[in-house]
Amino acid sequence: MNQEAAWKILCPGMGSIGIINNNEIDVYYLNEKRIWILDRVSSFVIPEENSGILALGLGIIGVIESDLMNFYYLDAENLWKKEYTMQFVMPSEYDRIFPVKFSWEVGVIGVEKDGIVDFYYLDEKLIWRKDETASFVVPMNIDDYFSVGSMVMAVVSDKKLGFYYLKDDSNWEFLENFVLKLPDQYEAVIQYEQNIIGVLNEGKIKFYEVDFNDNEWIVDETMNFHLPF
Repeated sequence: MNQEAAWKILCPGMGSIGIINNNEIDVYYLNEKRIWILDRVSSFVIPEENSGILALGLGIIGVIESDLMNFYYLDAENLWKKEYTMQFVMPSEYDRIFPVKFSWEVGVIGVEKDGIVDFYYLDEKLIWRKDETASFVVPMNIDDYFSVGSMVMAVVSDKKLGFYYLKDDSNWEFLENFVLKLPDQYEAVIQYEQNIIGVLNEGKIKFYEVDFNDNEWIVDETMNFHLPF
């Protein structure tokens, strides 16, 4: 897998793709002619003192700065502003941290430690709370895992992608009917929006949307994104 290329790709939400370019994130959007356009007024300058960046959806970018994750959003004047009311206090030890996106609300944060993922959500008072009803045990011997949003976890192994779904009884169920065979020479798999993944292959991202209601994968070739590097 081409992790170097994947680490430069960020999907802030609202139908956009971010590309890390030196100390900035260049933001691209898909116009009405299905052409990806660089939004020259929405570039995000990455704070110098940081140890990681997350895209939480709804156009929100999280930046790990010291022991806090600060969140930045694009205001009506296309200026990035820090949101001081929803800072996330970083755990003292963790192996991985990643976003869980939702379509119309601020996402959840997943934190892995020793092969177990705990999830944190914002309550009505804008305080981050650990979800005591849901922990995900990372399967052994996989290539990668991430969230596709709404408490569905994707795992990548042996050139295939599959899903685990959180049931009402707080147990995770593997969805046998939604296994996606990946291209032989794929470089990385990324989360784009809720239930939409991007597969990077030969410098191009191809998008796949899973429809859990109709039991099918939908591919939109008009959305293909060619990396600018």
